[in-house]
Amino acid sequence: MKALISIVLFSLLITGCAFKPRNDNYQVIHEGKISGYAYHDYALKLARHDRLTVDINTRQLDVIIISPIEVPLENNQPFTVQSDDEYTLRVLMPRALARRNETHQYQLSITVDRN
Repeated sequence: MKALISIVLFSLLITGCAFKPRNDNYQVIHEGKISGYAYHDYALKLARHDRLTVDINTRQLDVIIISPIEVPLENNQPFTVQSDDEYTLRVLMPRALARRNETHQYQLSITVDRN
């Protein structure tokens, strides 16, 4: 009887581990100030099928992926990553504003949903 209980408990343990969902989702917030043609880069290690969402609190700045691909990101619009790699996000000012040497503060929220 003890052997049967041990087998059942062991089976439940293995089954529970096999169906445990991966939950490595995270969010990070960066703050900064950009003047003129300056920019800030943020490195992220992403895996295939990760969903990347950025939220920047000002419309005067853009967020783009510059490496390994170049993609402009839309505020609060998820972007699905197609390959495992080190990605670089860049926060920068559009050329028209940079030419005037404007300065803008920002708060950037980066959310990664792992699938």
